[in-house]
Amino acid sequence: MFKFKMFCFSHAGGTVRHFYKWKRQQFDIEIIPIELAGRGSRVKEPFYENMESAVQDLYNKIVKQIDETPYVILGHSMGGILAFEITKKIQQSAHNLPIFVIVSGRRPPHIIINQFPASHSEHDIKEILTNLKKIGGVPKNLGNSSISELFLPVLKADLELIQTYDYYLNNIKLNAPLLILYANNDPLTKEKHIEEWDCYTIKSCEFIEFEGDHFFIYKERDKVLGVVSEKFANLWRDNIMN
Repeated sequence: MFKFKMFCFSHAGGTVRHFYKWKRQQFDIEIIPIELAGRGSRVKEPFYENMESAVQDLYNKIVKQIDETPYVILGHSMGGILAFEITKKIQQSAHNLPIFVIVSGRRPPHIIINQFPASHSEHDIKEILTNLKKIGGVPKNLGNSSISELFLPVLKADLELIQTYDYYLNNIKLNAPLLILYANNDPLTKEKHIEEWDCYTIKSCEFIEFEGDHFFIYKERDKVLGVVSEKFANLWRDNIMN
């Protein structure tokens, strides 16, 4: 099996730590989590003002690591939008495109569902946390004040970042295949909506359903990596034969 890189972006409020365990796996995948500003190893950096600045910064982080090794980009939830938009930016550059892009737990950009309050006052943040708890997206030790001080500002910044996103500012289609992962019990993605991702690429678009909730991708790591590895093998073989 030919080794390849996988750049990873986590959900809103997440950090690269969600992908640390992915590095210990049986597949020939070099896992490269990309940290967003304002958290983790980049906690001293300011949060992004808008989606455009986030995409530019993260694009710069990725292209420094693009070489002759084939690669894919994976993003979960908000990270799925980042993966999608960064790939569009790579497409407009001279760099090699990813072999394919994996979007997990994210509805297509044109499907807008008001799952969370539009404003982010203290009351709204509490409501958001209640909703996130229902889908398993809140740290178990959030009651710890030090954890709250780290997590809540990141979550608030990411939710505000999502609200600045406007797909129609640059609505070109990808020239790379899409692999869409979703869970059967995820209230944030509905099958009737998820299939509309095929409008966003001129290449193939494959859909894989998993058992679980919105955060299935972290709980089903080995199954997800198995699907990604098989997809890479098939596309790599097709590229060589063609």
